[in-house]
Amino acid sequence: MAASSSISAQDRNRLNLSWLIKLRGASVAGQLATVLGVYGILDIHVPLVPLLLVIGVQALSNFAVAIGFRNKDQVHEWQLAAIMALDVMFLTLLLFLTGGPSNPFSFLYLVNIALAAVALQARWTWMLVALAVLQVGALPLMEYRELPLEHLALAEQEAIYQQGRWVALGVTAGFIVHFLM
Repeated sequence: MAASSSISAQDRNRLNLSWLIKLRGASVAGQLATVLGVYGILDIHVPLVPLLLVIGVQALSNFAVAIGFRNKDQVHEWQLAAIMALDVMFLTLLLFLTGGPSNPFSFLYLVNIALAAVALQARWTWMLVALAVLQVGALPLMEYRELPLEHLALAEQEAIYQQGRWVALGVTAGFIVHFLM
């Protein structure tokens, strides 16, 4: 993804938008697979309808971005930052519905921050860092939903969290490496 210094800022923004659209599509697919896997395979009854609604709105927003910018001559850096900020908010909503800051997938905030560090000027990247930190900090104040694991023994609950951390770290690292190389 590293952009050459010989291309114009506008071409770099268009390239970054293209990568961002792909990342958002992969995120939607991964979120859908995770929610359905947790619900159907692990038998953890997360709030399926609200989660699918958030993922659906995120998918629609990605489609709107792809269509809306298809014939545009200019892509502004603030637009990229706004799309990334929206993704931080979508992640916060998903975490709100699935365990808040204790959800291992909170690692995924780092994907947008890493992408911003490569694609945007420092002021936009720091804005995304601040937004992510504020939203993670606000989750406990919003009375997020704990993962419904009460039907499992304590050892099984810890095993679920350990597996979740392992998967979340792998997914986060994979996204960062794939989209930033």
